[in-house]
Amino acid sequence: MGGEIKLFLLTEIDDVLTPLQKNLIQGFPNLQIVGSQVLSESVNEYLLDEINQAGANLVGLYLRTPTEEVIWLAEHKNKISAVVIGLGTFFQIYSEKYTELPLYIQEIGVEGLHRIMEHPDECWEIYSKNIPDFIWQILTDRGALERRILRLFSKKF
Repeated sequence: MGGEIKLFLLTEIDDVLTPLQKNLIQGFPNLQIVGSQVLSESVNEYLLDEINQAGANLVGLYLRTPTEEVIWLAEHKNKISAVVIGLGTFFQIYSEKYTELPLYIQEIGVEGLHRIMEHPDECWEIYSKNIPDFIWQILTDRGALERRILRLFSKKF
């Protein structure tokens, strides 16, 4: 059948692969998972060949941040014959590793702070790369900081 989806899963977070595969097979019985791999720091040609030889027509990618996914996609876009999609939190949701935060935390925009308090070791690596840039953007855009403060205090709990 020409319309079959043959999926190869790539992530750097190893505890999501097994439950993710199980849940995808249960939820989508016609889906073929043709391979999965936990990424290491460097991607070698062997891994790219493995993906291409597995016959995948779709590769699902999940790295720690969307920025890392975009960079990875840009670096490897011409080396993989399948369509590669950064699926981000989809991996966590389908592996049942994602927990929905309370609505008031979502509304005031402090999800990152809440996640750091829940999982400091895991989040430190992620946020230490992104927070300096975020702080710089806030400091150089006074209007953004004022809008965030006004939004914070205008909400009723």
